[in-house]
Amino acid sequence: MNPRLHTLKRVLSSALVVCTLVLSACDYDVPITANPTRRVDARLLANWTLVSPLKSEHMRIRRYDDSNYVIAYQDGLYRAHHSDVADLPLVSVQEIEDQQRKFVYFAWQLSDDGNRLTIKTIRASVIPKETKDSVTVAKLIETNRANAQLFEDSFAYTRDPK
Repeated sequence: MNPRLHTLKRVLSSALVVCTLVLSACDYDVPITANPTRRVDARLLANWTLVSPLKSEHMRIRRYDDSNYVIAYQDGLYRAHHSDVADLPLVSVQEIEDQQRKFVYFAWQLSDDGNRLTIKTIRASVIPKETKDSVTVAKLIETNRANAQLFEDSFAYTRDPK
């Protein structure tokens, strides 16, 4: 394959993943779980950069308290807590600067060396936006745990050097 065509294909694929994330993230009225399911994981507290040939996006994750994170991403501030359901490492992320304070649901995975954070959004077609209580959200995730359509494509961040 022509190297320039191959590079263009990689760039377009990355752009599609990033656009899919932004456009498909569904805003919910409630978190996955009403309360955090575990304490803050110190391995996540870092500055992260999106792995993409298109552009560089940065995310800073900090401890807010023992069970909550504060995340600075692009020009927004978010609060997040672990919402593990059906043995899946999930987080409920809430935009705190918006009056509506909607939530977005993510699955996350940290590489063994702690330098790569992979995130996937939960697909809105599996958890409808109209779902209004955390118990129903958790049940839908449990029911669809083995469903290949539960998550959107993943995207990855690398830990910034200290």
